[in-house]
Amino acid sequence: MGLDQYAGWLIVKPKNKDEKVIDINTYEADKEDPYWDCEQEMVFEWRKHARLHEYMRQLWHHRLNVKAPYGVMADDFNCQKLFLDWEDINILQRTIQTEKLPVCNDGFFWGQQFQEQSVKDYYEQDFEFTQKAFEWLKEDKKVWYECWW
Repeated sequence: MGLDQYAGWLIVKPKNKDEKVIDINTYEADKEDPYWDCEQEMVFEWRKHARLHEYMRQLWHHRLNVKAPYGVMADDFNCQKLFLDWEDINILQRTIQTEKLPVCNDGFFWGQQFQEQSVKDYYEQDFEFTQKAFEWLKEDKKVWYECWW
């Protein structure tokens, strides 16, 4: 129970597949994800890194051109990919380096109560994510962040 976060890359072109072969392992529910048949990999995982999620949550709502709700329970950013471009990664990297990830005001099950420690514990991983993200973008891969809570 709580906040699980993931990041990785995908290539927005279908995997090579033989049109005559039916994949019996694909469920209809999987097809609700528009990227279900793309080549992709989840590379990074965080557990209850509230400030990183708050940063991504604010970016998500900014992209939708709406104000992020104050309470986490009123939020709809859950189980959806947020794609990050060069500018997003650059700003995120500077935000991490200057220790300015935004404070998460609530979210007990998100790890809000120990968010300062999480920033320290995940500093190296956060920075590594930004470095890898730049590499993926150079390879024409789409960089994504996703959460599940």
